Amino acid sequence: MDIKRQKLQLKKSEDNDFCLALSKIFVKTKIKNQRNLLFRENVSAKELAASIYSTRILTLLNDVDKAQSIEELNLIVEKMNTFYFIGLSYFLGDVFNFTTRVKMSPKDSFNSMLSFGYTFLIYEVQNKGLNPYIGFFASDEEGIPCLCSDLMEEWRTILVDSLAF
Repeated sequence: MDIKRQKLQLKKSEDNDFCLALSKIFVKTKIKNQRNLLFRENVSAKELAASIYSTRILTLLNDVDKAQSIEELNLIVEKMNTFYFIGLSYFLGDVFNFTTRVKMSPKDSFNSMLSFGYTFLIYEVQNKGLNPYIGFFASDEEGIPCLCSDLMEEWRTILVDSLAF
């Protein structure tokens, strides 16, 4: 581990303006990636309902710019995830028996694949010399690698969700 890098990471994690600006980038990219995945699958699946949810996700981009705090961004992400996983259920319901995202003790094949893929992403983030427990967007919780969660926001849809299809 690089102590200078970790000291800078800790300093930046205490700068609320920096954290909010960086978190907005994470969330905007996640919105675009989720919307693109739903839109791409919508073309092949021809599901009108999924198209509606991909449009709802895209409308949240304006809310991200208006957010004044990490808490407001978290509310936007909650809405976005709801729309996203409802949209996904239209494609995956019959094939994977998927209805909603279950993080702890996945109940179906698709949730198991997501959890497995996210574990690989966490591993990669932890190997870059930063402290995985000092994040900028995810709330600090004992034993939760917040930085990993932050950085995965942008990549999970592209690297894990799309591969699970």
